Amino acid sequence: MGNWRDAAEHIGTKTKEECEQHYKDVYVASENWPMPDMNKTFSVKFAHTSFEKRFKSNPNKSKVLSSQPSNHEITGYMPGRLEFETEMDNEAEQAVKDMVFNDDDTAEEVELKQIVLAIYNNHLDRRIRYKNFIFDRGLLEYRKTQAAEKKRPKDERDILNKTKVFARMQTREDFSELSTGLLNEQVLRNRIAQLQEWRRNGITTLEDGSQYEVERSQRLSRRANTLRDSGNLLERLHKIAAARTARESGPEPHKAGHYGARKPHQASPDVESAEGMELLTKGEKALCQKLRVFPRPYLVVKETLLS
Repeated sequence: MGNWRDAAEHIGTKTKEECEQHYKDVYVASENWPMPDMNKTFSVKFAHTSFEKRFKSNPNKSKVLSSQPSNHEITGYMPGRLEFETEMDNEAEQAVKDMVFNDDDTAEEVELKQIVLAIYNNHLDRRIRYKNFIFDRGLLEYRKTQAAEKKRPKDERDILNKTKVFARMQTREDFSELSTGLLNEQVLRNRIAQLQEWRRNGITTLEDGSQYEVERSQRLSRRANTLRDSGNLLERLHKIAAARTARESGPEPHKAGHYGARKPHQASPDVESAEGMELLTKGEKALCQKLRVFPRPYLVVKETLLS
């Protein structure tokens, strides 16, 4: 229904406009609607018309896009029918699919069936409202909407996601005006907070503020690099300590042979009596003894991490 191009290709001798007009004349405009006039007779000539010859010599191989859910970016949507594979209140028809008005129905039964039909009509109205909302707001253009949202900053996306619940309560223009106003308010709040930060740091001109923002971003970048380098240095320190512990722990048990089992390892006296141990705190001394790190290298690592 409505796919007159495929109908014309199936017939082979008519254009899609002629097929559509024929359907309207014979079926829609018929006095016996929805059935055609079965008393009509047609004079069928099996002659090859000029259109048929032209169609066979140069057939149109392009296929029209069928109305299937797989032919749209929204799963389950059929663009040719403007319908969804699973509609809103999809089970609404179950209550009326087997309903029949019989001649022997009592008044109470007729009233009850009419109430059920009224409830079903309410479900249909609700379904239409939801679909009209989807079409009106352009929600079927999912990829385009997602691409536009990704271009916005994170705080603006959070505001828009929180305000989407009010979209059904307003018209498209009112909701757009509300969203724009909230975004402008957020921009003003951020600007006010930035100016207050500048004033707290003694900045009184816009030029100094711009320079402050540049230096602030550079400080943050240097801090991130320092944290990354510190993490790498700590990792190297752990590897060195593990390697030194393995060297000082003596031979492996399976290599000991007749020399006997390896004795439990004790803290190295060299670390305890090393130069600079008096410069460390009690916790730092315990750390150096546990990791087998001498005081002087430990102080260098500590100073590097703090700087």
